[in-house]
Amino acid sequence: MTLNVRQFLQALSQGLGWTYFLLWSVSFYPQLIHNQRRRATSGFSLDFALLNVLGLSAYTVFNGGLLFSPVIRAQYAQRHPQSPEPPVHLNDFFYALHGTIICLLIYSQFQWPVLWKFESQNQTQRKPSILTVVLLSGCFGLVAVEVTGLLYFPQLHSQQWLDVLYTIGNIKVFLTAIKYTPQAWMNYCHRSTKGFCMIAVLMDFTGGMLSLIQLIIDTSLQADWSGAQGNATKLVLGNLTIFFDVILMVQHYCLYSRKSRSIIVQPSEHDPLLRAEDDI
Repeated sequence: MTLNVRQFLQALSQGLGWTYFLLWSVSFYPQLIHNQRRRATSGFSLDFALLNVLGLSAYTVFNGGLLFSPVIRAQYAQRHPQSPEPPVHLNDFFYALHGTIICLLIYSQFQWPVLWKFESQNQTQRKPSILTVVLLSGCFGLVAVEVTGLLYFPQLHSQQWLDVLYTIGNIKVFLTAIKYTPQAWMNYCHRSTKGFCMIAVLMDFTGGMLSLIQLIIDTSLQADWSGAQGNATKLVLGNLTIFFDVILMVQHYCLYSRKSRSIIVQPSEHDPLLRAEDDI
């Protein structure tokens, strides 16, 4: 690979990284704004919102560890001598941190609707399912056990801090694999995606594609495809994001396209051109 080609691919990788960072970052806002305009969270799954908060928190810790921890970076370089630099960028960390904050705001729309001047929500909408609570408790418990083993029983614990970080990354992958399920199930039960903002899904889908392309470029530049395995979290996340986004798009645009949109009425001269409750 010539120097010019390498420089071009490095610049392309950086450009793709910041592009999907912007897409994924902006994709959190449409649902937040959509709920605010409707003064309600109906049609949007609380379990989905809660799993998103924990998943992005885990992703923040994962990226932060690979970027800023000298101990974890040294352990990573020891395991991947041919590509000692973790294929994680600063935009990955800021994306996860920013997403965590926005998802916490969305979650607050469920828990404290009065602060957002929403209509009164019934008790079922404001409480996560028992299964979600059990899953979240299990994730916290798993990390707590590994950290306790490293701190207090190192002679009995063969793992390193990098392994704990991989566990946290795997939690993010696991939550991504299941977090869409409550929303897809809600759409199925209602036979509609009304209340769920599809702009976010379209941005999420595009960002997932760019993330995978960037990872392929980074590993090819290092001439060592084990780098993709070293950051399997990013690889799996990109594929899962695309897979579930396609499911939601099929529900919205194919299966429930009519019920997902507001009933069409004859507009009067006093009606606004765009209604706050219309879905895209």
